[in-house]
Amino acid sequence: MSSKPNGFPLSLPVFLVGGLVLLGLIMGGVSWMTPSSALAQAAPPGPPPVTVAEPAKRSVTEWIDYTGQFAAVDNVEVRARVAGYLTEIHFTDGQMVAKGDLLFVIDPRPYEIAVAAARARLDQAAGSKEYASRQLSRGVELHRKDFVAESTLDQRTEASRGAGATVEAARAALREAELNLHFTRVTAPISGRISARQVSVGNLVSGGPSIAAPTLLTTIVSQAPIHFVFDMTEADYLAQAKRGQGKPEAALHGATARIRLMDETGWPREGRIDFVDNQIDRGTGTIRVRAVLPNEDRAIAP
Repeated sequence: MSSKPNGFPLSLPVFLVGGLVLLGLIMGGVSWMTPSSALAQAAPPGPPPVTVAEPAKRSVTEWIDYTGQFAAVDNVEVRARVAGYLTEIHFTDGQMVAKGDLLFVIDPRPYEIAVAAARARLDQAAGSKEYASRQLSRGVELHRKDFVAESTLDQRTEASRGAGATVEAARAALREAELNLHFTRVTAPISGRISARQVSVGNLVSGGPSIAAPTLLTTIVSQAPIHFVFDMTEADYLAQAKRGQGKPEAALHGATARIRLMDETGWPREGRIDFVDNQIDRGTGTIRVRAVLPNEDRAIAP
């Protein structure tokens, strides 16, 4: 009689299913534990970099662009002050001249004669005055002794006064004649660039106090300093008025004006505002403003 060991037999599929379940639990445990361990071991990130700078404090200048024109500070028309024939010209057209330079000479001979005649009349008047003074002195002495009537003394007194007035008139005539002689030499009234001559040598020029339009000889314009004239809009003018507490001239006068020519880069020239007009042009809604700049290199022409 044979005997078999006691137990429960298990088939192969049951062992396989159990093995797979156990392997899945192990893999799940490993996959669940791995992220937590990596996060625990990673170093915490540092703070972000921050740049620190001190704030800058400065005045900000507001600039407004305008288009304008250059103009001469002085512009003089040289005209004849006495009449006569032009005898000499002492400049070249377009050259620079200084104040007092001789430009033209008008024939002085008629005026030299007039000076000589005026001086002779003055000498004659002075002699008459001296004679009248002596007569008056003798009349006063004779009147004191009752040898001359009162009317005679009055006549001599008036004669002496008239002779004195004649001397003053003759002296004034001499000064006028000498002044006319001086005017025959026409000199430059200002320094600057002279224009072309308007009259040639040998022409008769007119001048004098009785001539309404004396002969124009030439013109002279100054070169340095020079003006820059532009028109400011009414809106900008009112803005300047607010800055100047109701007085725009207080904000504008002396303000810096940087200027450049059309072919220049940047703003190499600097001037100062020295004039603001007294009213706004109703037609254009602008007001005339003027700046002055040195122009020492004479690079800018009016």
